[in-house]
Amino acid sequence: MEESILDIKLTQRPPFGNSQGQKQTDGSRFDNWTEGRSGGTLRRHRVGVDQANRDFSRSQPLPQALRSSPPDWPPPCVNTDTKLPTLSHHGTVNMETLFGAPYDIRHAPPSHGQPPQVYSNYFARVKDLVQHASKKNENKPVILVGHSFGARAGLDFVNSTPLSWRKKFVKHMVLISPTPPTGFVQVITNLLSGPEVIVVPTVKRLGLRLMWRTFASSLTSLPSPLVFGYEPLVVTKHRNYSAYDYMDLLTVLGFSTDVVKRVLATKLKADAPMVPTTYLTGASIQTPNQVMFWDCNFDVVPEYVYGDGDKVVNLVSVLAFVKEISRQQRWGNIHFKFVKIVNVTHSTIVIQEHPLKRVMAEILEANHRRDNM
Repeated sequence: MEESILDIKLTQRPPFGNSQGQKQTDGSRFDNWTEGRSGGTLRRHRVGVDQANRDFSRSQPLPQALRSSPPDWPPPCVNTDTKLPTLSHHGTVNMETLFGAPYDIRHAPPSHGQPPQVYSNYFARVKDLVQHASKKNENKPVILVGHSFGARAGLDFVNSTPLSWRKKFVKHMVLISPTPPTGFVQVITNLLSGPEVIVVPTVKRLGLRLMWRTFASSLTSLPSPLVFGYEPLVVTKHRNYSAYDYMDLLTVLGFSTDVVKRVLATKLKADAPMVPTTYLTGASIQTPNQVMFWDCNFDVVPEYVYGDGDKVVNLVSVLAFVKEISRQQRWGNIHFKFVKIVNVTHSTIVIQEHPLKRVMAEILEANHRRDNM
C-alpha cells in the first residue's frame, strides 16, 4: 500500500486495580496508573504479529476480570485478529505502514467550561504518531481508520487540528459505524440498566451501572432533541421522558445538579472533518428506539420498542449526522461517500467476512484516490 494507515481504537479499561483513584477535570474518577499512558490496549495477538504503538506502547494490560468475554460475543472494536491479517494481504507492515492509537472508553470530549486536559494529551500523541507515520513513508499523508467510539475520537481529533495540517497529513478518513454526536438510545439504556459495551463474566449489567455513571463518556451522545424530538425515549407508568427531558431524567437517576447543567449546556456539534471521508454503517437490524419501565423500577429488565439501525446506533441519527457532514463536505468541494450495509450490526461490520471485505475495499479505494484536498 502506498500510504500508511492509523487505526483509532476504543479500549475497554474501567478503573479496577489497586491504585487509588484521582478526580479528573471532567468529573470522572480514574486510576492514577492510567495517567500519562495511552489508556491501555487489549492485545490479542496472532503468532508472528508484534503489536506495538509508538508512544502508545507503555499501557498496562486489562485486569483479568475484563479479559474474558462470553465466546459468542464479538470484540467491541477493530482489533488485531481481524484487521492486521486482512491488511497484510495488501502489503501493509505493522509499525511501518500500519499504526494503532488505543483510546480509553472512560474519557469524553470536555463538557462546557471544562478544560480538555485528557483529550489534549491524547490528541497530542495521536498528532505526533500521524506525523511519524507520514515521515516514515516518504512524507505521504495517512489514512485514518476508526470504529465505533474510536471513529468518534478520530473525528474529534481531526477537527481539533488546523485545516493546513489536515491538508498536509491526512489523505482520507474511514469512519466505521461511528457513535454520532446526534446521539442514540443505547446511551440512555446504558445509564438505566448498566453498560453493554463492558462485559465482566461474573457481574451482571446492573452491577456495573454505578461505575458506568462515573465515566464522562456515559453522558456522551445522548439522543439529540434536534433528531429525536419529543418522541418518548423512556416510558413509565407515571410519565415519559423525551430528549427534551434530560433535566428530570438525570435527576431521577441521581446525577448532581452540576453534572445535569453541564450536559444541558453542551451544544450539538456535527462538524465535518473537511478531508476526503468514507462513512460506513450497518442497517436493517432491530435497534431500540424506546425503553419501557412500566412500574418505574429501573432495576428490572426493560421492554423495548425497536426501529432501524445497527443494533446500537439508530439509523435516524446516522442519517441526520451524515446529511449535515455531507452538506459541509460538499460546500468545501471535498469528497464524501456514505455506505450502508444491510443486515450488519455495529460489531459484525468489522468481524464477519462479507462486511469486512467491503470495509477493506473502501480502505483500498481511499488509498488509490488522488483527490487529496
